[in-house]
Amino acid sequence: MHRRLRAGAIGIAASLLAVTGALCQRAPSAPDMNTFQDRSILDPFVPTSGRVLLPFRLTNGYILVDASVNGTPGVFMFDTGTPMTFFLNRALAPLDSGKPLSVGTAASGQQFQLFLHDKVKDIDVASRLHFADLDGIRSADFSFVQQGIAADFLGFMGYPLFKPYEFTIDYAARHIAVRRAPATADGNEPPPGASTKIATFAVTAVGPQPGSMTLQAGTIELPALFDSGSPGVLKLTDPHRAALLAAGVLVPSTKGAGGTRDRSAPTLYALQTVTYQGQPFTIDELTVESATADLLSIGYPFLKHYRSVWNATLGTVTLWDATVR
Repeated sequence: MHRRLRAGAIGIAASLLAVTGALCQRAPSAPDMNTFQDRSILDPFVPTSGRVLLPFRLTNGYILVDASVNGTPGVFMFDTGTPMTFFLNRALAPLDSGKPLSVGTAASGQQFQLFLHDKVKDIDVASRLHFADLDGIRSADFSFVQQGIAADFLGFMGYPLFKPYEFTIDYAARHIAVRRAPATADGNEPPPGASTKIATFAVTAVGPQPGSMTLQAGTIELPALFDSGSPGVLKLTDPHRAALLAAGVLVPSTKGAGGTRDRSAPTLYALQTVTYQGQPFTIDELTVESATADLLSIGYPFLKHYRSVWNATLGTVTLWDATVR
């Protein structure tokens, strides 16, 4: 799969907020995107104690969860950058025509028309979560994601679905573990199998998405966010890019998604000795893009080394030790 499409897939999710902002201007009668997505619709499935586990598989670092929409089987991509519970692929999922809303553009260049559906009869996730007659669901034609990532792509499963809970992404175990967020949780309770806490990042949620934090890269304060749907993208102003290269903080990477960099692909980079509250990290396998403002999107190449515990109530993402496989 072309790396440009890999980077573009994050652009789909990142552009949704801008698209929804356009809806408020072009279609004032359309419901706000948060009206449905912030409800705790997982309550019937998350036990009072313990966790519900959603198994997944990985394709080029993307989390794909078996699912079905109105009886059609396929997969959802779990993307914490998607500000909706579900954002369906109308090229595969059997849906009604829906109400046309606005137009978005993926970072890889593809445009998509956004549609609103009053009711989606049935959505099943991993044969463990069953939703009926969901309202306020959006869809678009994501056939280009089918071609680049998964032919049976049903759409995105986003952060708001799990936001009222605490969830752990465990790449080694290949599952997402969801539990009711403890009222007195302080981020110090390890998820099953973990023993060493690496770091806790303050990432207070901003509406339906995780928030950002500030990393120190050399002399530059770098806004950053965690995103399970990202292959790792670093946007830099030209002066900051030149400064980081000159300081040896930003260097060409020796790795790729499969462990060895594809020489025919665009050069990937690593940020070396980036710090958060004084704690050093190396963030590898980054696509670097020129931009008018800095932003680091930290995805699979970094998160795969840890069990990441996401808790919107606390406004934290905590990294615990994991065995990478």
